[in-house]
Amino acid sequence: MLKAMHKQIQQRLRTTAERQRTLRFWREQAVSWGLAALLGSVFAATEAPAGSWLPFCLVAMAGIAGTIWVNLRQQASIDLRGLVRQIESHFPELDGRLITAQEQKQKQGEWNYLQSRLIEEVAEHATQHTWGAAVPRRQVALGQSMHWLALGVFLTVLWQLRTTGSANLLTSLPSQSGVTVSPGDIALERGSSLVVLVRFNAKRLPSRVEMVSASATTGKTNRVPLAKTLGDPVFGISVPEVQSDFTYHVEYGAEETKEFQVTVYEHPRLERALRLNDELHGVDRRIAVQWKREVDVNDVPPARAR
Repeated sequence: MLKAMHKQIQQRLRTTAERQRTLRFWREQAVSWGLAALLGSVFAATEAPAGSWLPFCLVAMAGIAGTIWVNLRQQASIDLRGLVRQIESHFPELDGRLITAQEQKQKQGEWNYLQSRLIEEVAEHATQHTWGAAVPRRQVALGQSMHWLALGVFLTVLWQLRTTGSANLLTSLPSQSGVTVSPGDIALERGSSLVVLVRFNAKRLPSRVEMVSASATTGKTNRVPLAKTLGDPVFGISVPEVQSDFTYHVEYGAEETKEFQVTVYEHPRLERALRLNDELHGVDRRIAVQWKREVDVNDVPPARAR
């Protein structure tokens, strides 16, 4: 009977230990993915040679090595003494009896009276309570969620490092705070030219920069690539003649700037002003000539009769 009770206590401890092992696995695996993702972020934040796959390989190996380490740790036995203390802390009514019962050994193949009473009381408690509550299921679920979140971050960083050979999404594309667009919003006279310059305040430049414009009247969009200037982190484009209002923004990689407005105005043509001036002066001259003729006629004295 006592032997069965002792086995029951050991079985409850093993069940709780398995839950503790599962919690440890999820937590350690989350830490492993997180450290590998952190390593990848460090590589991404530093300037790497274009086309280099070394950061990607190192981070991938770190993730694999972390997984192997966690699985090897799973082979190690659970600290039963620590687990017993955790159960005792969760069930203070045990009052150290579980720890004491765990340390008991038979003498000459039998339990003495005190050992028997101790085992009976602990076994009764194990029957009436779930020792697994010392390792709550919500902690296991939280550890599992942390694992999947860390794995997602790791895979995201790894995927971005994979694109180092073409355009590293973490380092080659500066944020909007590092992009200056000139002239931005502007008002131009109809027929004037427009030069748009985009300056990147970053060591690595995007491989492709485009200006996307939309007509204010028709809504038609136009996408034009910008050319890079030699020696400077500047991309530019020239619009030879602006005839109507439009908006534009600059796209670089997966990012884009805010919308800018180009407003067109028109001054009265100089030819029209000159023509009007000539007409006004022509009227003045005709009036003056007519007035002069009338004056000349009136000033002529009448002829005398002979």
